[in-house]
Amino acid sequence: MKQNCFVCLNVDCKIRGSEQLMNELTGKVTTHSLDVEVKSYTCFGGCDQGPNIVIHPQRVWYAGVKPEDLPEIVESLNGGPPVNRLDTIDPSLKEIIFSLLDTGLM
Repeated sequence: MKQNCFVCLNVDCKIRGSEQLMNELTGKVTTHSLDVEVKSYTCFGGCDQGPNIVIHPQRVWYAGVKPEDLPEIVESLNGGPPVNRLDTIDPSLKEIIFSLLDTGLM
């Protein structure tokens, strides 16, 4: 099943390096030949906890992502366990965003 990896590129996340994260993640996904599409995203909310990366349809949200977290994220995209220490977003916000992604509205 193809995974979509959405990287927030709104102001708060971008200031914290999300554009660099997206570029590095794209390269790592390509290098590992993963069935993952890395895409930019306007905003998920949770701006104060960014940079934010959401994996869909797996319903995984990573907050406060740093470049040194990318190897673990790539491992999880390759079938490994989620990086639980980066799962810090309020569950109700996650459910709203995941529901919108599931319905195709985002």
